[in-house]
Amino acid sequence: MEPRRLYRFAAQEVLARVPNEPLTLVHAFPGLTDTGNTCKLLTSFLEGTCLPQTLAEFDTDELLDYRGTYLQAYFVDGGFAPIQIPRIELKLMRDESDKPFLFLSGPDPDMRWLGLRDAVIELIDIFDVRRVVSLMSFPMNVPHTRPIRVMEYAGVVDTPPDSLDQLSQMMAPTPFNIFLSTELARHGIDTLGYVAQVPHYMARRDFEPATLALLRRLSESAGLDLQLVDLGDDCDVVLAQADQSARENEEVAAHVAQLEQIYDEALEDEIAAPLRVRQDTPTGDEIATRFERFLASQESGKPSENDENGSEMGKKPDEGGQDGENVQ
Repeated sequence: MEPRRLYRFAAQEVLARVPNEPLTLVHAFPGLTDTGNTCKLLTSFLEGTCLPQTLAEFDTDELLDYRGTYLQAYFVDGGFAPIQIPRIELKLMRDESDKPFLFLSGPDPDMRWLGLRDAVIELIDIFDVRRVVSLMSFPMNVPHTRPIRVMEYAGVVDTPPDSLDQLSQMMAPTPFNIFLSTELARHGIDTLGYVAQVPHYMARRDFEPATLALLRRLSESAGLDLQLVDLGDDCDVVLAQADQSARENEEVAAHVAQLEQIYDEALEDEIAAPLRVRQDTPTGDEIATRFERFLASQESGKPSENDENGSEMGKKPDEGGQDGENVQ
């Protein structure tokens, strides 16, 4: 099958909105390896904040195994709701400063990887893509109490795996993200990838800190203006819940403490490796904005000057419980 038959373009008026300038293509494919639902969360964030417009839609009948994907059916009010077929799409997006970029996302394809690769290469040429950035996550023995570590990779190496000692290589189930990155690099396309390390015990739930770490790396490498402060607030909630679980379970707390020791020792004795690893840190803008929010919340929480009782948050003593006790 020719690559062109794997996708169809949007209406001409939508295609006409693509600027005539070099673009960055970002790709993320939620699937079985989407630890902490990282790609799912960042896809939702980008589509909710970057004004997405679909440029091309791929033929999922050719790319997905619906039984293997286990589509969800919802029984509501005596009948089944319409079943939503997943979509793999290429979208035009714009950041807060109106800078355009492309985003390729959808479920991890089950079939026709070579055909989809060729189709993506064709679209890269059509839309004058100069750099491709891959985003994904893996489960690792790391604690949630430390900064997220993000592995960076670029291009491919010519060294065969069987010639490397076990300490200098890592083997993992291969999602389409990695296959696409290596194939694009082999074709001479500027390719960069980021892999967030997610605590293994957070792998099956939403873990926003990993999503935030990937979006920070994307913003930095692609020069995008992404407003990440609200996502940072979501991270605080997730981490607070994880801390609460550790406080309530001695076994969990002991395991986290052990992972903290391993993490800290690894930082002290970092060695050169094929994968470069960086700790995630907030940007200056994020820190400033969140500090401004904190000050604003403190101002709004001050007792009113007209409040004769001077009670906390401007409440009267009988509000929230009797005799000053808090009611849960």
